[in-house]
Amino acid sequence: MIIFNYTCYRNYLADRFKAMKAEDPKRSLRQQALSLDISYTRLWEVCQGKGHFRSGTIQKLAYGLGLKDEESHYLLNLHKKACSKDKDSSREAKSELSRLRYQHQYEALKLDDKRSQQWYHYTILFLASKEPHIKIETLAQRLSLSSDLIEQAVFDLQRDSLLTIEDGKLVPFVGYFKVMDQAQSKAIRNFHSSMIHKSIHAMTQRPVNERYFCTHIFTLKKERYEKLINSIGKFIAEETGKDTAEDSKDVFCLSAQLFPLSLPTERL
Repeated sequence: MIIFNYTCYRNYLADRFKAMKAEDPKRSLRQQALSLDISYTRLWEVCQGKGHFRSGTIQKLAYGLGLKDEESHYLLNLHKKACSKDKDSSREAKSELSRLRYQHQYEALKLDDKRSQQWYHYTILFLASKEPHIKIETLAQRLSLSSDLIEQAVFDLQRDSLLTIEDGKLVPFVGYFKVMDQAQSKAIRNFHSSMIHKSIHAMTQRPVNERYFCTHIFTLKKERYEKLINSIGKFIAEETGKDTAEDSKDVFCLSAQLFPLSLPTERL
């Protein structure tokens, strides 16, 4: 049972205790609560989706269930997201949950150079999240790629546990893929490099009215860096969320890069 698949701590606990019951049918929920030194009534209510534990009880559960450090941290932030009445605190918990999910999904893969992620891998995941019943032939046509290449990409995504096929539908592991500042994944680096090459190809193959490029060189204080990337991210999220797959079958990529042109000043 993978905790990083969950977005609700109560659902995780309910499934976890059901699994423990299945392993040992003689061990009731009351006995499990007793062994963890927590209230049976409250545990039953939480597993039924009613009420919440206190943060101290969540810490006790994480220890009693033998969760690893990152799993415990994830459980605590699920609880924080569910219980926090403060918007900033809730936003902070959501950001941390995204970071932990990212680490689990990508860093754990330890992809080598022979298993690099290309631009079309993530484009397939995006299209599958919008149109689960999309066919291989349709994907190939929409992305101007061969059916053989799309089939191999789908296989790669299944192998890397980023995509499953259920009842004929392509089901992405999650609906979005957020890359945090701490990310050092080789898969993500390969993806970024692949996207840059795709962009260069579009610059030479597409007419001007079908592509747009804008660049600006400026000075930037270090303390303003975080605020600037948040503003860029907010703008992209707002603009790209205005159209749906039903509005247009055309797939575009809006990329933003912010990188230093000058080397760090060395103090003598």
